[in-house]
Amino acid sequence: MTTCRFIFLLLCYVLTTTVDARPEDQNTEGWCNPAVNVTKEYITINCNGISPKVITQLERLIVQKNADLVGAKTEIDYWLKKYNELITDLTKRPATDKLAAKARELLVEGELNATEALLKESFSQKLIEQDQFSEAAARNAYDLGSIKELQLAYREALDYYEKAISIQADNALYLNEIGLLHFRLAHYKQAIEYLEPALAGNLKSYGEDHPKVATTRNNLGLAWHSLGEFHKAINYYELALASDLKTYGENYPNVASIRNNLGSAWFSLGEFHKAIEYYEQALTQGIKTHGENHPDVAITRNNLASAWNSLKEHRKAIEYYELALASELKSYGENHPNVASTRNNLGSVWNSLGEHRKAIEYYEIALASNLKTYGENHPSVARNRNNLGLAWNSLDEHHKAIEYFELALASDLKTYGENHPSVATRRNNLGLVWYSLGEYYKAIEYYELALSTLEKSLGKNHPNTIKTLRNLDTARTALHEPFRD
Repeated sequence: MTTCRFIFLLLCYVLTTTVDARPEDQNTEGWCNPAVNVTKEYITINCNGISPKVITQLERLIVQKNADLVGAKTEIDYWLKKYNELITDLTKRPATDKLAAKARELLVEGELNATEALLKESFSQKLIEQDQFSEAAARNAYDLGSIKELQLAYREALDYYEKAISIQADNALYLNEIGLLHFRLAHYKQAIEYLEPALAGNLKSYGEDHPKVATTRNNLGLAWHSLGEFHKAINYYELALASDLKTYGENYPNVASIRNNLGSAWFSLGEFHKAIEYYEQALTQGIKTHGENHPDVAITRNNLASAWNSLKEHRKAIEYYELALASELKSYGENHPNVASTRNNLGSVWNSLGEHRKAIEYYEIALASNLKTYGENHPSVARNRNNLGLAWNSLDEHHKAIEYFELALASDLKTYGENHPSVATRRNNLGLVWYSLGEYYKAIEYYELALSTLEKSLGKNHPNTIKTLRNLDTARTALHEPFRD
């Protein structure tokens, strides 16, 4: 099973604003309209409305720490919004809060470490002067989490958000923020633990048809989707879509994003025609809203290509992938997760067309980029290695294929645990290569493990389950064992 990566869209809200977390067209009033240029090892962000010292600090941080977060370069827009949120919050502090006023001045100048020191002092004072369970203490802890996020110190940010929640356990903003950070760090189960009470809080505060409720449902859908719970994801996406259609109507970016995510869920369930229907709606709307060369338009084209590739319409898939890649290179430059994703997917199409060495070229470029962005244990790195294993296996380089498959399996087990479709895919592919080497017992062992997982996660009628069952029967036939019912 060749793995084509589809991309889905995370929605987030910061304070009272619901925004798309992907870069989007922005005006320059009050803050940043970033133009991001990537040249070899360095990132240049040209920005209006924010001190150049702040941008210099961000550039340095991304270069130093970009492997620490899932897609750090993708987070530039989010970082700038987070920066503005913290400035706004410090501005709203009482005039008597001199430490907050000074912290704001330092933050405006890009002095993140000095800002943190003042916020820590302010937090300590509030614990002494006020009830340690006061709203002000919780907000201070939340702001310290925000400054740690701006420093790209995500584990420490989580600690401060936890402190805020320990003081105000039902604060939907704090719950949502820690849930989003866990999601962005690929901690999907932890994300759900916080997003579910955030949703309950938003429902209580706002009722059913409110943008924050829709956004949290979309993000819960993404978390369940990432864990392989596709029907559960679809339920959340559909509720989010119905709400946003009621609030905004058809021509709103979040509506297109949720349709893209619905397409990806149906894709995961092997319902490729249904996926295409959602993707085409998202693409039409995205072009109308953003124009041809917007990152979200490229994402939807990438996903459409994956669906057409799954229907063996390989040339149509290549056409969509190449349009997406050209747009992404223009938006991001070479070393970006979405560029790596599209190259991985182009490799998969060429592999399907029997052009295995051409596929390997694409996979190796994608793997090098993703290792630089994410480090070893990330789903995108596992996906690239899985696909390299398939291509080398097709060239009869079976032991090289096993090496890649085993690395991919170890990574996915660490990320997901046993009962995830990706883990099953890696085991199925190890079965294939051991079968090719005539090691039928070993192949059967891997196929049986894969089949058990796929039946639980995707059901008996999913295309991947059926393929694995056929592979198992073929291996058993080679040993003169009976077919499984």
